[in-house]
Amino acid sequence: MSHGNLVVKWNQALSFSPLMTKSTKGPSVFWPGCAALKLDSAFIGNAYNILKRSVPQLGFSSFCCGKPTFAVGSEKDKDKKNILLSRYFKEYGINTIYTLCPNCKLTLENKYNINVIPAWPVIAENLRADDKKDKIFKDTYILHDPCASREDKASHEAIRQILSYFEIDFQEFTHCKEKAQCCGRKNMIFLTEPETSKKMLQNRIKDANNLPIITYCESCVEAFREGHKEAFHILELIDGSFSERSFLNRINNANKFKN
Repeated sequence: MSHGNLVVKWNQALSFSPLMTKSTKGPSVFWPGCAALKLDSAFIGNAYNILKRSVPQLGFSSFCCGKPTFAVGSEKDKDKKNILLSRYFKEYGINTIYTLCPNCKLTLENKYNINVIPAWPVIAENLRADDKKDKIFKDTYILHDPCASREDKASHEAIRQILSYFEIDFQEFTHCKEKAQCCGRKNMIFLTEPETSKKMLQNRIKDANNLPIITYCESCVEAFREGHKEAFHILELIDGSFSERSFLNRINNANKFKN
């Protein structure tokens, strides 16, 4: 087994451990996604509260979609994750998911008989005047559309609506929306093909024209920061502050919002 496959196996064992997998029962849940759950709970809580303006009985899930396993895992591991998630959705009575993560959206809607809704259009439609905080994002930024969102036109428009609502000055990449280029993390290639991944990341950073990046995929934020590029998640914009990232946050978020 390669180093990359071992890392994925370890990551998925942790992601599906009892510490990380908490959920309410009921027809609909907010599903932030593993990467976003590493943000401070204030950022997850803000998004959750805005979504509940539209879906008051919305529950919460810190489950993983299994994307790393489905991308590079063994057939045996894929079958195990598929069975586990299918049983989870059935036993918890979940039929609708609102997710922040474009990778979760693609993975879940392609594998399970559930309704997967991107959270961003719902958030954009439910912003209120009191959501505006003191403006800390004062520079000009460049907006990165995650490659997993290429077909998600509703999120493309919603994200731009959110940026405009918060009066953020931003520019577009030459390749954006349905033509967005990858940050180098698609299908775990940063582990399986590190040199190819590095080239993809550097090309995207080069195209940023020396501007800091805003995006709506925390995995992309991690990639840019590892490439020594200033990058932020749009949830930081909504909260009006900057977030630390940690696995402790992921555990805290799993337990904080499940009740």
